[in-house]
Amino acid sequence: MPSKISEKELGDAILQSVEHGAYPESEDVASAELPPTALPNLLEVIGKAREDVKVRVFLGPRLGHCSLP
Repeated sequence: MPSKISEKELGDAILQSVEHGAYPESEDVASAELPPTALPNLLEVIGKAREDVKVRVFLGPRLGHCSLP
């Protein structure tokens, strides 16, 4: 039976996957359901991460380094 986890945990797992190609270590996260009600929050998390990357890419060269992982 799929696990029930918080939308924050699910968002963090998806973000780690996108940013670092990492898979969730927790079986509960890996097998969790993705209910339609979680999608707005996940889109918000991904949107914020996207904006953070844009800022790091834009400011990195101006600060003498690029802070992308």
